[in-house]
Amino acid sequence: MKELINDLIKRSGLTNEQFAEAVGVSASNLSQQKNVRRIDHEKLIKWAKTLGISFFEAWIKGDHITIKC
Repeated sequence: MKELINDLIKRSGLTNEQFAEAVGVSASNLSQQKNVRRIDHEKLIKWAKTLGISFFEAWIKGDHITIKC
């Protein structure tokens, strides 16, 4: 699920550290979130809305995934 988080960070235009601060988590927690097997999509949508991002996307295991907020 790292790909979804990375796309969200990329769309925000922030560094990992700035992004973590903006969504209210520590940089180490953000790093941990990138490594979980099952991601909390509601959390990602909340982060996107916090930053004014309307969608984010990634290719995961050959499938294109787009999350619209």
